[in-house]
Amino acid sequence: MKKRVNRIAAFLLSVILLALLCACGPQTDEAGQGETETTSAVSGGTAAPTTGTQPAAAGSANETETQETAVDETGTQKTNPGETQTQKANPGETTTQKTGAPEPAGKTPLPRPETKELAAQMFNNAIGKVTKIDGTYSRTMDSAHGVGFDLMSSFGVQEEFDLKDAKLPDLKLHPINPADLESVALRETETEYIVKGKLKDLTGDVSVKHGDGGYMYFIDFTEAQELVAKIGDKLSGGTFEVKFKEKTMVMNITNGELEVVFDKYTGRLKSATLSFSERMSGKATALVIFSGSCEVIGHGKGEFVFE
Repeated sequence: MKKRVNRIAAFLLSVILLALLCACGPQTDEAGQGETETTSAVSGGTAAPTTGTQPAAAGSANETETQETAVDETGTQKTNPGETQTQKANPGETTTQKTGAPEPAGKTPLPRPETKELAAQMFNNAIGKVTKIDGTYSRTMDSAHGVGFDLMSSFGVQEEFDLKDAKLPDLKLHPINPADLESVALRETETEYIVKGKLKDLTGDVSVKHGDGGYMYFIDFTEAQELVAKIGDKLSGGTFEVKFKEKTMVMNITNGELEVVFDKYTGRLKSATLSFSERMSGKATALVIFSGSCEVIGHGKGEFVFE
């Protein structure tokens, strides 16, 4: 009898132990799938898989999260707009790189040339890059006197002086000194800086040359001699020659304005307009023995296009 009671007790203990073991075993999910899921956790941009034997269901944690942190096909984790985090060899390490579109080359405007120094600097930097100059020049005689005569009323004199859109051969550009500028005014468009500089008056003798004082072109001594000779030829009907005495010649260039157009992104010199008044005076000779004062006053305008 005692043995039977012990067997019953042992059986009951076995049943209780088996029940406890079953209670500690794996449990199924609430949907009743009865499958073990494979999950992954994104930690510092690195996925850590867990053990499992069944493929993960759609929408499980091993897929790319797209709500707050998106990971592209190359394993690059995107964070803030315009930045990316690229996974390194060591788990959890990232570097940040700017991926926003870079500023297009040449699309940052150059400093505004709104002072005499900046305007002269931009002009001087640009002239070295000019490969071609096309220029025209127009001038008009305002008055002319020679050896007591009013040359304006003489036949053909003014016509000899006046020009309209004449071609300027062999024009060269010279640097501008800020000291040559009395003032500058700046206008700008979406693509251009337009600088208008008022040039200081220039007075000199036969040594004055193109480019002095910011004046790219004017009637220099050589051209003045040619012009006076043509006027004398008109007056004499070709019977005698008139010349300026070199040592007595004085040139006054006044009312100078130089307007220059620059590309505001590259600084390229696009075009320029120069206007001024000019007075030439001195002693003139005719037939070697006749001498007298001569004065010619006019105004001119040059228009230039650069490549």
